[in-house]
Amino acid sequence: FPNDPKMAGLPRLMDSNLLRSEVLPPMLAQINPGEAANDWQIAHMTHTLVHYAPEHTCTVCVQLALKSETHEDEVPLVLYGKSYYNDDGAETARLMRELCDEPAHKAGDLALAHALDYDPQHRILWQRGLAGKPLLAYEAQPADFLEYLQTAARSVAALHQCSPKSSRAVTLESWLLKLSEMRSLLHEIRPERQAQIDQLIDKLLESSAAAANAPQALLHGDLHLQNFLVDEGRVALIDMDNLCHGSPWLDVGSFVASLFYRGIVCKRSQQETQRLTAAFCEAYADHSQWDYSAAAVQWFSAAALVNERVYRTISRG
Repeated sequence: FPNDPKMAGLPRLMDSNLLRSEVLPPMLAQINPGEAANDWQIAHMTHTLVHYAPEHTCTVCVQLALKSETHEDEVPLVLYGKSYYNDDGAETARLMRELCDEPAHKAGDLALAHALDYDPQHRILWQRGLAGKPLLAYEAQPADFLEYLQTAARSVAALHQCSPKSSRAVTLESWLLKLSEMRSLLHEIRPERQAQIDQLIDKLLESSAAAANAPQALLHGDLHLQNFLVDEGRVALIDMDNLCHGSPWLDVGSFVASLFYRGIVCKRSQQETQRLTAAFCEAYADHSQWDYSAAAVQWFSAAALVNERVYRTISRG
Protein backbone atom coordinates (compact mmCIF):
# COMPACT_ATOMS: atom_id res chain seq x y z
CA PHE A 1 0.00 0.00 0.00
CA PRO A 2 -0.42 2.29 -1.86
CA ASN A 3 1.27 0.27 -4.61
CA ASP A 4 -1.52 -2.27 -4.88
CA PRO A 5 -0.87 -4.43 -7.97
CA LYS A 6 -4.56 -4.50 -8.96
CA MET A 7 -5.50 -0.85 -8.32
CA ALA A 8 -3.62 1.43 -10.68
CA GLY A 9 -5.40 4.51 -9.36
CA LEU A 10 -4.57 4.01 -5.69
CA PRO A 11 -1.30 6.00 -5.62
CA ARG A 12 -3.15 8.89 -7.27
CA LEU A 13 -5.98 8.68 -4.72
CA MET A 14 -3.52 8.77 -1.82
CA ASP A 15 -1.43 11.70 -3.08
CA SER A 16 -2.73 14.77 -1.22
CA ASN A 17 -0.67 17.22 -3.25
CA LEU A 18 -1.85 15.76 -6.54
CA LEU A 19 -5.46 15.82 -5.39
CA ARG A 20 -5.23 19.45 -4.36
CA SER A 21 -3.39 20.72 -7.43
CA GLU A 22 -4.74 18.57 -10.25
CA VAL A 23 -7.60 16.18 -9.43
CA LEU A 24 -10.07 18.21 -7.37
CA PRO A 25 -10.03 21.72 -8.94
CA PRO A 26 -11.90 20.66 -12.13
CA MET A 27 -14.65 19.15 -9.97
CA LEU A 28 -15.22 22.39 -8.06
CA ALA A 29 -16.49 23.99 -11.25
CA GLN A 30 -19.54 21.68 -11.21
CA ILE A 31 -20.22 21.98 -7.46
CA ASN A 32 -22.34 24.61 -5.80
CA PRO A 33 -21.25 24.19 -2.17
CA GLY A 34 -24.07 26.31 -0.87
CA GLU A 35 -23.27 29.72 -2.35
CA ALA A 36 -23.42 30.94 -5.93
CA ALA A 37 -19.88 31.44 -7.20
CA ASN A 38 -17.67 30.04 -9.92
CA ASP A 39 -14.24 30.84 -8.54
CA TRP A 40 -13.97 28.42 -5.62
CA GLN A 41 -10.47 27.54 -4.51
CA ILE A 42 -9.20 25.17 -1.84
CA ALA A 43 -8.20 27.02 1.30
CA HIS A 44 -7.68 23.97 3.52
CA MET A 45 -7.83 20.23 2.95
CA THR A 46 -7.64 17.07 5.06
CA HIS A 47 -7.29 13.65 3.49
CA THR A 48 -8.28 10.50 5.43
CA LEU A 49 -8.21 6.80 4.57
CA VAL A 50 -11.69 5.36 5.25
CA HIS A 51 -11.45 1.76 4.08
CA TYR A 52 -8.98 -0.42 2.21
CA ALA A 53 -9.74 -3.91 0.87
CA PRO A 54 -6.46 -5.15 -0.67
CA GLU A 55 -6.60 -5.74 -4.42
CA HIS A 56 -10.26 -4.70 -4.46
CA THR A 57 -11.24 -1.15 -3.38
CA CYS A 58 -10.01 1.79 -1.38
CA THR A 59 -12.03 4.77 -0.12
CA VAL A 60 -10.77 8.13 1.11
CA CYS A 61 -12.60 11.09 2.63
CA VAL A 62 -11.48 14.57 1.59
CA GLN A 63 -12.67 17.46 3.74
CA LEU A 64 -12.30 20.85 2.10
CA ALA A 65 -12.66 24.46 3.12
CA LEU A 66 -13.38 26.50 0.00
CA LYS A 67 -12.78 30.20 -0.49
CA SER A 68 -14.01 32.64 -3.09
CA GLU A 69 -13.21 36.26 -3.87
CA THR A 70 -16.92 37.05 -3.76
CA HIS A 71 -17.57 35.49 -0.32
CA GLU A 72 -16.08 36.40 3.00
CA ASP A 73 -16.66 33.08 4.75
CA GLU A 74 -15.07 29.77 3.87
CA VAL A 75 -17.49 27.02 2.84
CA PRO A 76 -17.01 23.37 3.91
CA LEU A 77 -17.29 20.52 1.43
CA VAL A 78 -16.82 16.76 1.91
CA LEU A 79 -15.93 14.44 -0.95
CA TYR A 80 -15.36 10.70 -1.11
CA GLY A 81 -13.06 9.08 -3.63
CA LYS A 82 -13.07 5.34 -4.30
CA SER A 83 -10.50 3.40 -6.27
CA TYR A 84 -11.51 0.08 -7.87
CA TYR A 85 -9.58 -2.91 -9.15
CA ASN A 86 -12.00 -3.26 -12.09
CA ASP A 87 -14.55 -1.15 -14.01
CA ASP A 88 -17.43 -1.57 -11.54
CA GLY A 89 -17.10 2.10 -10.58
CA ALA A 90 -18.29 3.15 -14.04
CA GLU A 91 -21.54 1.22 -13.61
CA THR A 92 -22.02 2.60 -10.10
CA ALA A 93 -21.45 6.18 -11.29
CA ARG A 94 -23.94 5.76 -14.15
CA LEU A 95 -26.65 4.32 -11.91
CA MET A 96 -26.14 6.98 -9.22
CA ARG A 97 -26.52 9.74 -11.82
CA GLU A 98 -29.65 8.16 -13.27
CA LEU A 99 -31.14 7.73 -9.81
CA CYS A 100 -30.62 11.43 -9.11
CA ASP A 101 -32.82 12.14 -12.14
CA GLU A 102 -35.63 9.89 -10.85
CA PRO A 103 -38.91 11.47 -9.64
CA ALA A 104 -38.49 9.75 -6.26
CA HIS A 105 -35.19 11.54 -5.69
CA LYS A 106 -36.49 14.90 -6.85
CA ALA A 107 -39.53 14.54 -4.59
CA GLY A 108 -37.31 13.78 -1.59
CA ASP A 109 -38.47 10.17 -1.18
CA LEU A 110 -35.06 8.76 -2.13
CA ALA A 111 -32.00 10.50 -0.71
CA LEU A 112 -28.55 9.49 -1.92
CA ALA A 113 -25.15 10.98 -2.69
CA HIS A 114 -24.35 12.61 -6.02
CA ALA A 115 -21.70 11.05 -8.24
CA LEU A 116 -19.42 13.90 -9.35
CA ASP A 117 -16.83 12.25 -11.55
CA TYR A 118 -15.56 8.88 -12.73
CA ASP A 119 -12.02 8.62 -14.02
CA PRO A 120 -11.96 5.55 -16.31
CA GLN A 121 -8.19 5.63 -16.75
CA HIS A 122 -7.49 5.37 -13.02
CA ARG A 123 -10.82 3.74 -12.08
CA ILE A 124 -11.68 6.30 -9.41
CA LEU A 125 -15.23 7.39 -8.53
CA TRP A 126 -15.79 10.71 -6.76
CA GLN A 127 -19.01 11.57 -4.97
CA ARG A 128 -20.21 14.31 -2.70
CA GLY A 129 -20.44 13.42 0.98
CA LEU A 130 -23.73 13.44 2.84
CA ALA A 131 -24.29 14.82 6.31
CA GLY A 132 -25.54 12.60 9.09
CA LYS A 133 -24.80 9.56 11.22
CA PRO A 134 -25.29 5.88 10.35
CA LEU A 135 -28.60 4.40 11.38
CA LEU A 136 -26.55 2.01 13.51
CA ALA A 137 -25.74 4.93 15.83
CA TYR A 138 -29.40 5.16 16.91
CA GLU A 139 -29.84 1.59 18.18
CA ALA A 140 -29.59 2.79 21.78
CA GLN A 141 -32.44 5.30 21.21
CA PRO A 142 -35.48 3.02 20.78
CA ALA A 143 -38.08 5.64 19.80
CA ASP A 144 -35.86 7.38 17.26
CA PHE A 145 -34.51 4.08 15.97
CA LEU A 146 -37.99 2.74 15.24
CA GLU A 147 -39.00 5.93 13.45
CA TYR A 148 -35.83 5.96 11.34
CA LEU A 149 -36.28 2.29 10.46
CA GLN A 150 -39.69 3.10 9.05
CA THR A 151 -38.27 6.02 7.07
CA ALA A 152 -35.48 3.74 5.80
CA ALA A 153 -38.11 1.24 4.64
CA ARG A 154 -39.82 3.96 2.62
CA SER A 155 -36.49 4.83 1.00
CA VAL A 156 -35.94 1.21 0.02
CA ALA A 157 -39.45 1.00 -1.44
CA ALA A 158 -38.74 4.16 -3.45
CA LEU A 159 -35.47 2.70 -4.76
CA HIS A 160 -37.22 -0.49 -5.84
CA GLN A 161 -39.62 1.54 -7.96
CA CYS A 162 -36.87 3.37 -9.87
CA SER A 163 -36.29 2.71 -13.55
CA PRO A 164 -32.48 2.62 -14.14
CA LYS A 165 -31.26 -0.72 -15.48
CA SER A 166 -28.23 -2.43 -14.00
CA SER A 167 -26.08 -4.88 -15.92
CA ARG A 168 -25.82 -6.93 -12.73
CA ALA A 169 -28.49 -9.36 -11.56
CA VAL A 170 -29.01 -11.72 -8.65
CA THR A 171 -31.36 -14.69 -8.97
CA LEU A 172 -33.00 -17.23 -6.70
CA GLU A 173 -30.92 -19.90 -8.45
CA SER A 174 -27.70 -18.13 -7.46
CA TRP A 175 -28.87 -18.05 -3.83
CA LEU A 176 -29.67 -21.76 -3.90
CA LEU A 177 -26.20 -22.45 -5.29
CA LYS A 178 -24.69 -20.32 -2.52
CA LEU A 179 -26.59 -22.34 0.08
CA SER A 180 -25.09 -25.53 -1.32
CA GLU A 181 -21.64 -23.98 -1.21
CA MET A 182 -22.23 -22.91 2.39
CA ARG A 183 -23.15 -26.49 3.29
CA SER A 184 -19.73 -27.69 2.13
CA LEU A 185 -17.93 -24.81 3.84
CA LEU A 186 -19.72 -25.32 7.15
CA HIS A 187 -19.03 -29.06 7.01
CA GLU A 188 -15.32 -28.24 6.92
CA ILE A 189 -15.49 -25.68 9.71
CA ARG A 190 -17.94 -27.43 12.06
CA PRO A 191 -17.86 -31.16 11.19
CA GLU A 192 -19.42 -32.02 14.56
CA ARG A 193 -22.55 -30.06 13.49
CA GLN A 194 -22.92 -31.72 10.10
CA ALA A 195 -26.34 -33.22 10.80
CA GLN A 196 -27.78 -29.88 11.99
CA ILE A 197 -26.20 -28.06 9.04
CA ASP A 198 -27.73 -30.52 6.59
CA GLN A 199 -31.13 -30.24 8.25
CA LEU A 200 -31.06 -26.44 7.96
CA ILE A 201 -29.81 -26.27 4.37
CA ASP A 202 -32.18 -29.02 3.22
CA LYS A 203 -35.15 -27.20 4.75
CA LEU A 204 -34.18 -23.95 2.99
CA LEU A 205 -33.72 -25.70 -0.35
CA GLU A 206 -37.02 -27.57 -0.03
CA SER A 207 -38.98 -24.41 0.86
CA SER A 208 -37.44 -22.14 -1.79
CA ALA A 209 -40.66 -22.12 -3.83
CA ALA A 210 -41.87 -19.44 -1.40
CA ALA A 211 -39.32 -17.07 -2.94
CA ALA A 212 -40.02 -17.91 -6.58
CA ASN A 213 -42.00 -15.91 -9.16
CA ALA A 214 -41.06 -12.58 -7.62
CA PRO A 215 -41.25 -9.19 -9.36
CA GLN A 216 -37.96 -7.67 -10.50
CA ALA A 217 -36.62 -4.41 -9.13
CA LEU A 218 -33.48 -2.34 -8.82
CA LEU A 219 -31.95 -3.51 -5.54
CA HIS A 220 -29.44 -1.87 -3.23
CA GLY A 221 -27.75 -5.22 -2.78
CA ASP A 222 -26.12 -4.58 0.61
CA LEU A 223 -28.73 -3.30 3.04
CA HIS A 224 -27.66 -2.98 6.67
CA LEU A 225 -27.71 -0.28 9.33
CA GLN A 226 -24.40 1.30 8.32
CA ASN A 227 -25.59 1.90 4.77
CA PHE A 228 -28.31 4.34 5.89
CA LEU A 229 -27.37 7.87 6.96
CA VAL A 230 -29.72 9.87 9.19
CA ASP A 231 -29.67 13.66 9.07
CA GLU A 232 -32.45 15.76 10.63
CA GLY A 233 -35.00 13.01 10.16
CA ARG A 234 -34.03 12.29 6.56
CA VAL A 235 -32.62 8.81 5.87
CA ALA A 236 -30.30 8.46 2.88
CA LEU A 237 -28.96 5.35 1.19
CA ILE A 238 -25.18 5.12 0.75
CA ASP A 239 -22.65 2.64 -0.67
CA MET A 240 -24.33 1.98 -4.00
CA ASP A 241 -21.65 -0.36 -5.38
CA ASN A 242 -23.92 -3.41 -5.25
CA LEU A 243 -26.89 -2.03 -7.18
CA CYS A 244 -28.38 -4.88 -9.17
CA HIS A 245 -31.66 -6.34 -10.41
CA GLY A 246 -33.52 -9.07 -8.59
CA SER A 247 -36.36 -9.86 -6.22
CA PRO A 248 -37.29 -6.95 -3.96
CA TRP A 249 -37.93 -9.53 -1.22
CA LEU A 250 -34.22 -10.36 -1.31
CA ASP A 251 -33.29 -6.78 -0.37
CA VAL A 252 -35.89 -6.69 2.40
CA GLY A 253 -34.99 -10.16 3.67
CA SER A 254 -31.30 -9.32 3.71
CA PHE A 255 -31.99 -6.27 5.87
CA VAL A 256 -34.22 -8.26 8.21
CA ALA A 257 -31.38 -10.77 8.61
CA SER A 258 -29.03 -7.91 9.49
CA LEU A 259 -31.46 -6.76 12.21
CA PHE A 260 -31.60 -10.25 13.70
CA TYR A 261 -27.80 -10.38 13.62
CA ARG A 262 -27.60 -7.02 15.40
CA GLY A 263 -30.14 -8.27 17.92
CA ILE A 264 -27.82 -11.13 18.81
CA VAL A 265 -24.77 -8.86 18.99
CA CYS A 266 -26.59 -6.32 21.19
CA LYS A 267 -28.28 -9.01 23.31
CA ARG A 268 -31.66 -7.59 22.37
CA SER A 269 -34.69 -9.75 23.18
CA GLN A 270 -36.14 -11.75 20.32
CA GLN A 271 -39.47 -10.02 20.93
CA GLU A 272 -37.89 -6.59 20.47
CA THR A 273 -36.05 -7.66 17.31
CA GLN A 274 -39.30 -9.01 15.89
CA ARG A 275 -41.01 -5.72 16.73
CA LEU A 276 -38.33 -3.78 14.84
CA THR A 277 -38.38 -6.04 11.80
CA ALA A 278 -42.19 -5.95 11.70
CA ALA A 279 -42.15 -2.14 11.73
CA PHE A 280 -39.65 -2.05 8.87
CA CYS A 281 -41.56 -4.61 6.79
CA GLU A 282 -44.93 -2.95 7.40
CA ALA A 283 -43.58 0.44 6.34
CA TYR A 284 -42.05 -1.11 3.24
CA ALA A 285 -45.30 -2.91 2.35
CA ASP A 286 -47.29 0.32 2.76
CA HIS A 287 -45.10 2.07 0.17
CA SER A 288 -44.35 -0.79 -2.21
CA GLN A 289 -45.91 -1.04 -5.65
CA TRP A 290 -46.29 -4.82 -5.29
CA ASP A 291 -48.38 -7.01 -3.02
CA TYR A 292 -46.07 -7.75 -0.14
CA SER A 293 -44.96 -11.40 0.16
CA ALA A 294 -44.28 -12.21 3.81
CA ALA A 295 -43.39 -15.81 2.88
CA ALA A 296 -40.72 -14.70 0.39
CA VAL A 297 -39.24 -12.18 2.84
CA GLN A 298 -39.11 -14.85 5.55
CA TRP A 299 -37.33 -17.26 3.21
CA PHE A 300 -34.76 -14.69 2.08
CA SER A 301 -34.25 -13.60 5.69
CA ALA A 302 -33.42 -17.15 6.73
CA ALA A 303 -31.22 -17.72 3.68
CA ALA A 304 -29.41 -14.40 4.24
CA LEU A 305 -28.51 -15.43 7.78
CA VAL A 306 -26.56 -18.29 6.18
CA ASN A 307 -25.39 -16.82 2.87
CA GLU A 308 -24.47 -13.38 4.21
CA ARG A 309 -24.23 -13.24 8.00
CA VAL A 310 -22.61 -16.63 8.64
CA TYR A 311 -20.42 -16.28 5.55
CA ARG A 312 -19.15 -12.84 6.60
CA THR A 313 -18.42 -14.11 10.09
CA ILE A 314 -16.25 -16.83 8.56
CA SER A 315 -14.58 -14.79 5.83
CA ARG A 316 -13.80 -11.81 8.07
CA GLY A 317 -12.96 -13.80 11.17
